[in-house]
Amino acid sequence: MRQAQATTKIESLNAQAQGVAHLNGKCIFVPGALPGERIEGELIKSSKSYDVYRVLERQSTSPDRRIPFCAHYRRCGGCQMQHMSYEATLIHKRQQVVDVMKRIGGISEADALCTNCLGLDLQAGDMLPGLHYRNKVVYAIERQRGRVELGFYQARSHRLVPIDACSIHFPCFDRLAAQFRDFLEQQRASIYDESKKRGCFRKLMIRRSRATGELLVCVVGQETLPSKLRRALIDCLLACELGQGERLASIYYNRQPAHDNRIFGEKFEKLYGLDAIEDELLGLHFRLSPASFFQVNAYQTEILYRQALDLLDIHAGETAFDLYCGTGTLSLMMASTGAEVHGVEIVPEAVRDARENAKRNRLSQVHFHEGASEEVLGRLLASGVVADCLMIDPPRKGAEPSLIRDILQLAPRKMVYISCHPATQARDLKLLLAAGSYQLEKIVPVDMFPWTAHVETVCLMSRKV
Repeated sequence: MRQAQATTKIESLNAQAQGVAHLNGKCIFVPGALPGERIEGELIKSSKSYDVYRVLERQSTSPDRRIPFCAHYRRCGGCQMQHMSYEATLIHKRQQVVDVMKRIGGISEADALCTNCLGLDLQAGDMLPGLHYRNKVVYAIERQRGRVELGFYQARSHRLVPIDACSIHFPCFDRLAAQFRDFLEQQRASIYDESKKRGCFRKLMIRRSRATGELLVCVVGQETLPSKLRRALIDCLLACELGQGERLASIYYNRQPAHDNRIFGEKFEKLYGLDAIEDELLGLHFRLSPASFFQVNAYQTEILYRQALDLLDIHAGETAFDLYCGTGTLSLMMASTGAEVHGVEIVPEAVRDARENAKRNRLSQVHFHEGASEEVLGRLLASGVVADCLMIDPPRKGAEPSLIRDILQLAPRKMVYISCHPATQARDLKLLLAAGSYQLEKIVPVDMFPWTAHVETVCLMSRKV
């Protein structure tokens, strides 16, 4: 049966970088369409609140349109904006932040408070900025039509798209993945089948240090690693030809017996090499074990963190909190100013890495507390701890309401809120502003993930005098 067709002009982009238009009083989304383009589309999905169309024909073309540079672009869905110029992606990301701050946060002055989106420093003649920036990748493993495949899940699905080369991560990842895939084929290894919930090999995680060129590999399986494969796996990975200045420094195996979407199980077994690799950010050194959290784009992370630290304006002798501190990256940077810093993190492995990182950088005035931020901050408040400044960088779901209440009770002079999800950040800012004791001073979008629809934001709030 033929689907409904319509012609319309695209008005804007949504948070997933889909074209947005209105047709017969209803909002429609058109993947791949750009503002200003007139398209003929076919209805592919209908709901009460919106419809989704696919482009049959572009009757006009935006000057911002570019040819995607990745062969997997359409199927993979990991990079949603390769069909746009890089400059246009930055304009769109800023507008998304402004719109969500107004709509969800009720911040009418968001446009005036929001800076331009901080993107990559484009060099003359650089036609494709933002390539090879990811320092970590996780491949899913499946057997498809009798062949072992490594790749990424298509957006909003569990359909694996086999990937032989990805433009946004380091090329050595492609080589290691190909080597590992050949190993699994040659060994006729058992591959985990999600539908049957049996089999062994599930994931391959690789991370690379920008500072040293060292690589850490972690293979994830549902079952205990068969002893006959242990030595063969190590030899296979070590035989991979890497780039100049790169070396495979560490190999781990992680058993994940749970039938869910978590990447890692509880126990990591080191098969070869170092316990962890090291990386560097803004002059500080960090230990990275398999489960460590570390921003995947070191280049833009330095821009993000400089913004956050400059806005916080912390001084020697002050006391600061760093909530959801991960491996302590920002905590250590704050402590390097001479301030007393309390970092809070729920992941035990990250806390261990954070304490080790403090020792490596000879920073004794930073203290790491293991536990949920909303629980730890409450205990510290009850003990009489005070703070001049606060840094908060929660996961996508944002902060718990109880944590917002404790932050208001703590009443720091300044607070900087970093977010990877502007919608939940806007929600939390609304709660903080509603108390009447703080004012929002600045919103800074940062392009942490070029060519994707994601945007990171840094917001500064100060206590009213």
